[in-house]
Amino acid sequence: DNSQFGGPIPESFYNLTSLEVMNLGQNNFNGTLSSRIGQLQNLNKLVLKDNRFTGTIPESIGNLTDLGVAWLYWNKFNGTVPEGLDHTKTNVQVDCKEKGSIECESCAACCNWKWECECTGDSDCSANYSPPPDNV
Repeated sequence: DNSQFGGPIPESFYNLTSLEVMNLGQNNFNGTLSSRIGQLQNLNKLVLKDNRFTGTIPESIGNLTDLGVAWLYWNKFNGTVPEGLDHTKTNVQVDCKEKGSIECESCAACCNWKWECECTGDSDCSANYSPPPDNV
């Protein structure tokens, strides 16, 4: 975290199938997130916040059934949040902006069904869904 590593995520990281936490936040990683992210079946925390990633969030991220945290904000992802990402059990945070990030026509369109929104202007909002605690 905050080590200022840069470049794309090394392909060898995707061979670490026992990896439970990937925290690459607050660095200078860039490029696209490989669809191989879906091979990390034991991953329960994915922190990629505050880097320079681009492209879409791979659909294969929905294969991560143990994923409890996915912090993907402060990047340049575009497209949509993958349908397979289980918002009911994963704390997912992404940036939603009409231009240059996750597509949305409005905050309501960006932060669909189970998302909570915080709109900071006509074109900016952040989407966040935290599941309710198990003991409630």
